[in-house]
Amino acid sequence: MRKNLGIISSVLFLMALVSWLPIYVDVKSFSEQSVFYATGGVVTGLFSSPSGYKFIGLIGNGLVLGFLVVLPYFL
Repeated sequence: MRKNLGIISSVLFLMALVSWLPIYVDVKSFSEQSVFYATGGVVTGLFSSPSGYKFIGLIGNGLVLGFLVVLPYFL
């Protein structure tokens, strides 16, 4: 079960990345879906067993959250 959480975290990273792409087309639109996917990916990644999927999910979702939540406050 814990191995599946790493795979789910990686899939949520890919979903967050795909839902993040429309931001580049229209600057005024903000995709809350990608924030929800990335947050869920970080949470599931924290509880998964150590594997490559866990690290892909944690780093990828962390970057998405960094670009969507943290970075706009500094610009």
